[in-house]
Amino acid sequence: MVVLRRRIAILAAIAVLVSTAVLAQMRPTGRIVGSVEHPSGAVVAGATVTLTDEATRQVQSTTAGPDGGFVFISLQVGTYSVSVTHPDFSKPSTRR
Repeated sequence: MVVLRRRIAILAAIAVLVSTAVLAQMRPTGRIVGSVEHPSGAVVAGATVTLTDEATRQVQSTTAGPDGGFVFISLQVGTYSVSVTHPDFSKPSTRR
């Protein structure tokens, strides 16, 4: 009887540990998708797009594709600023 209780307690502890690990990986995430365009409406391929998490100051960068498109995936919920630079731009453009 004592052995059975001990086994049940061990199995319960393992179940709690496994479920906690699974739940920790299920945090809500999002993504930011956009395109870089000149005020004239022309796409800007090759622009550097930088994303900054306002809370952690963590920075990620990507390069806009031939269609001006970019995407940042698996982002934690929060507030971000997006900055775009290109050699043909006179100054960086930033949005929150």
